[in-house]
Amino acid sequence: MIIIKSENEIAIMRKAG
Repeated sequence: MIIIKSENEIAIMRKAG
């Protein structure tokens, strides 16, 4: 779950960036 959350957060940051 931690890995998935980390990847999800990265995707959101990339989209926001």
